Amino acid sequence: MNKFLKSLIILILLPLAVVTPVFLAQTLAIDARVTAEQSNLQQRVEQYKTKLKTQPSKSDLNKLKLRCSVAQEKLKALSVRAGTVQEKRVKVHGSINTSLEDLTAKLKAKNISTTNLEAQSKELNAKPDTFATDLTAYTQAMDDASSADCANDPLALKASLEEARIYHTKLMQEVVDIRAYINNVIKVTLKQTKDDLVTQKQATSSATPDSTQPAGGATGATQQ
Repeated sequence: MNKFLKSLIILILLPLAVVTPVFLAQTLAIDARVTAEQSNLQQRVEQYKTKLKTQPSKSDLNKLKLRCSVAQEKLKALSVRAGTVQEKRVKVHGSINTSLEDLTAKLKAKNISTTNLEAQSKELNAKPDTFATDLTAYTQAMDDASSADCANDPLALKASLEEARIYHTKLMQEVVDIRAYINNVIKVTLKQTKDDLVTQKQATSSATPDSTQPAGGATGATQQ
């Protein structure tokens, strides 16, 4: 075997010797991650099952098996749409909180009391935080429902859907609560703050001498 042929063989085999272990390591890492995700999914599904208030009949589960494929495809699309809508709400809530923080800072600079507004802003901040936490749980349950092994375990789909329904109900109520708090509490305080600013401006104007009135009253020409 001449030197050129040996060199060619080395050039061909060397990359394989280097790449193969790397590829195997990446494959093993992916396999481990998938196994972990499946294990986590199963653990969550088992928790969902324990929360079911009523157990479906065998007949109901058999019927669900027949609709598994179609139902899970619809769930995937619904999960994406619902997640997008709810995430937009989270951003709107964050924008409102940021605006209130900016307003509070400006009011303080004008020596306007912000005690009530700060307390109410803090309470309002907690509401979107709860909403975001429940949104994560809702999204997870919807994903689990669409990923469950429904053909072999239809109860997994049933339990995951029930978990998603619970959080969906909570989310809808939280949206109503946040809107009501903004309209009935925050806006009332903002109106009062606006009135305080007007009062402060009027008081400042009254305390400022009228520069158009000549100092000393009447002029010498009118005096005898």
